[in-house]
Amino acid sequence: MTIDALRILLYAASAAIFAIIIYSIIRQKSHLARYFFFSAVCSFMYVFGYASELGSRTLEQIRFWLTIEYFGLSFIGTFWFLLSWKLWYSHNPRFRMSLILFFIPFVTLLLVTTQEYQGFFYKSLSLAESEGHYLVVIDKGPWYWVQTIFQLLIILMSLYLQLRSWRRYGGSRANDSFWMLLGTFNLIPWIVVYQLGLSPHSVDLGPFGIAISTFFIAVAVFRYGALTSEEVLLYSIFASIEDAVVILDRENRISDFNSAAQKIFPWLNASRLGKTVSNPIDAPLFEPSHQGKIIKFVSIAGSKRFY
Repeated sequence: MTIDALRILLYAASAAIFAIIIYSIIRQKSHLARYFFFSAVCSFMYVFGYASELGSRTLEQIRFWLTIEYFGLSFIGTFWFLLSWKLWYSHNPRFRMSLILFFIPFVTLLLVTTQEYQGFFYKSLSLAESEGHYLVVIDKGPWYWVQTIFQLLIILMSLYLQLRSWRRYGGSRANDSFWMLLGTFNLIPWIVVYQLGLSPHSVDLGPFGIAISTFFIAVAVFRYGALTSEEVLLYSIFASIEDAVVILDRENRISDFNSAAQKIFPWLNASRLGKTVSNPIDAPLFEPSHQGKIIKFVSIAGSKRFY
């Protein structure tokens, strides 16, 4: 694939991300939407900036677009982690933790914008010609590796929180944590291929991975994570109840359960959602595997019934 074709793909991806940003402004119902908005803005700046960099003809133009890229790239990982944190804990991290998460990205942005005066992030920048295009050759400085290690740690911590959230819902594909997990895992092959020098024309594949991951996370936020703040609060309370609770619909089909119920009934997972139980009181499936546990079953059939 030619560099021109890759650049057109990136412009198309940045246009799609911009449309998602507009949509996120309109649909601010999800408890994940705010962090997703900032993450998407950062992704747009990175993808659009890199597409413009590929079309640059001078080193000055490349330096300008590199700065635009790092207004986004520096902070993508942080907002990604905050999104994962909110997914698992349903609340924002403490202010001190947020300061720590933003410290390295701010330093990175400062060093990139002033790189001609110091060599902490880039020791030097030069041009190499390929198919009539000029690609930047970077001599990496010490802070480049600090930022890279920070981003990798952020990705790993995000994966950990997303994986925990996904397992909490029984490993189902029909929830926000699955699509966020898929989006984060998607980053890995793009990074590996580029770092191994296997990308066409030595083009950075990071923007392509970021663009695809943004679409996955958009699905997570707007298709499966569109909860109002009241619903988020209620679900957070439901999930934290220490007693086992299973919710049945009017036809005695399992519609939800909390983690405490899974500890008592190992078979209770996402595949059981929608399955009918004959009688919530004496159904054999609901015999507790551990004695001394009190099970509460709630069925809504015109009125609430407690068992």
